[in-house]
Amino acid sequence: MPPGSESPRLAWLRAAAALLAVTASLAGGLGAQAARNAPVLLEGPRRVWHTLTLSFATVVDTHESLHPPGANPFLDFRLDVTFSHAASGTSLVVPGFYAADGRAADTSAAAGNVWQAHFTPDRAGVWEWSAAFRRGPGIALDAQLAGSTADARVDGSFGTFHVAPADPQAPGLLGLGRLTHAGERYLHFAQGGARFLKSGAGGPENLLAYFEIDGTLGDPGSLCLAAPTNPERLHRFAAHTGDFLGDAVGLRHTWGSPARGQNLLGALDYLASVGVNSFFFLLHGYQGDGNDVWPFVAATDKAHFDVSKLDQWERVLAHMTARGIVPQVSFEEDENDLLPESQGGLGVGLTPTRRLYYREMIARFAHHPALLWVVGEESNYYDQVATMQALALAIRDLDPYDHPLAFHGKHPCVGAGCPQEYPIVVAQYQPYFPFEAFDYTSFQTVPGAFNQSTVQLVEAQLAGRKWAHFGDEQSLNAIPANLTDNRRRALWGNLMAGGAGVSWYPGNAIVAQYTGGAAMCDYYDIAIEDLRRMESYFLQTAHAVAIFHQRLPFAAMLPANHLAAPNGAQDYVLQRPEQGATRAVYAVYRGTGSAATLALGPGEHTVEWFDPRSGAGLIAAPSLFGPGTPLLPPPAQDPGQDWLAIVRQQ
Repeated sequence: MPPGSESPRLAWLRAAAALLAVTASLAGGLGAQAARNAPVLLEGPRRVWHTLTLSFATVVDTHESLHPPGANPFLDFRLDVTFSHAASGTSLVVPGFYAADGRAADTSAAAGNVWQAHFTPDRAGVWEWSAAFRRGPGIALDAQLAGSTADARVDGSFGTFHVAPADPQAPGLLGLGRLTHAGERYLHFAQGGARFLKSGAGGPENLLAYFEIDGTLGDPGSLCLAAPTNPERLHRFAAHTGDFLGDAVGLRHTWGSPARGQNLLGALDYLASVGVNSFFFLLHGYQGDGNDVWPFVAATDKAHFDVSKLDQWERVLAHMTARGIVPQVSFEEDENDLLPESQGGLGVGLTPTRRLYYREMIARFAHHPALLWVVGEESNYYDQVATMQALALAIRDLDPYDHPLAFHGKHPCVGAGCPQEYPIVVAQYQPYFPFEAFDYTSFQTVPGAFNQSTVQLVEAQLAGRKWAHFGDEQSLNAIPANLTDNRRRALWGNLMAGGAGVSWYPGNAIVAQYTGGAAMCDYYDIAIEDLRRMESYFLQTAHAVAIFHQRLPFAAMLPANHLAAPNGAQDYVLQRPEQGATRAVYAVYRGTGSAATLALGPGEHTVEWFDPRSGAGLIAAPSLFGPGTPLLPPPAQDPGQDWLAIVRQQ
């Protein structure tokens, strides 16, 4: 509890009294039956894609970890709220969660009598809700267990509310809607159908190891986060103090008094300003590289969650959403995959402990309209198909919104010299292609293999259900000296193979791999504090994504590197073939600016050049004529640099 704040006991009593006081005044908005049966508060904008929160002040007065046996608020109670839209026949069962005093982010409360459920409507009109609040040993683990009534005023209560249409001018992702998968190679936003190309930050993966988040402990063995700048051995993001916009959106997402979280939110404000639209981070990294992020009261007590910490995490994800950054949320780091429960782990496979963890995280965070789940970072279950499928199905069963789901793969290493062998990217994912619970890949490999890996993934799915393919970790550190190689091989290698974009992994802990004056602690994935060090990566990725969105029918294009010659390791072609009245389009990337012949169909083809480094263009060039393989010379300026040509059949 922060110094000077009221006690958790007083906080939750105050909240409960407030909820009870407003019940009568809310009867008209929630329905008479709701007012008669339950002290309930509905908060949030009543608009499509905006989160609404139902708060119930119950008779169950308890504590997040100090409670009688058989009365664990996370395990032995179950709140489910069904939201129904009669006009469309839509019905969603949303898991609820124990919320202490209902405002724990600000009060740091650990006790109280409030349970909540977050809901994000996907259509306008009248919605009905009905609550089921039950108790019994382990009831949260099994939806089939009936248990007994936990509070007769809440269990069976119901009400109605009206939702206005979506606001296309709403900030960030709130105007775009849910990010969904419809069997295509690109995810798309439900509001308007725009396809998603990732311009992502891949770290720090321990983003939530922040010094102003309750109950967060630094790793005493941290290599880089240490005094005097980081005495708690946690992130401070002091370099981003001045980036916090301090507008109404930002102030809404700070927590406590005085307001905390501004440096972390400022880091996200900075990322949004340079075109970053996704962030890959962990919810559970016990005994992992950072060993400083977990949602529990204590790292080894997997049955009790830190309510105020999770409520503060919610503010961070809400800020991402409002700034247009898709949270890509990994449930766990690989060190947790196989850690036995007897050693403070989640156990092996789909244990009751892991299922309880899934339920709490989904109840807390699944309401965000655009969110990507990751079963695990570098998951040790990648080759245990039955187990991986069980984990995925458990997540699917709990998530009412069916957010896109993947697992993060292993770094391929085949042959002599590998400390441990892992198969190539396509071999890691191919066993799961027929399995409909997964929607995308989250792969890692060397930058030089991004194009080939993505081509193999795309071609392996030509005849069936397709996934989006994200390159989420390149093994060449994202330092200035590596920018050209990473841009040419990883970023453009992925996009030009029909991939859906990349996230930039900042760097590893191998000092010898930092060249050109870069210091390991400035880029290390669990220690990077100033994200501006990676600005060139973010800007050049944003340029690439903008060119694809504005200039190419990329959803209809497929990799066709063989059409250009010579065909070097950094030369790629993406093509929409001519078909009937549809004219052919070619995107031709030349990694070193070399001339090439291009196999064309009949007729005139216009040529426009773009600079992948700055996004500048278009530079018009003489038309090419087919059929045949005419020469495509590069622009005269910046010889030896990479260039993109867009060739259109007339």
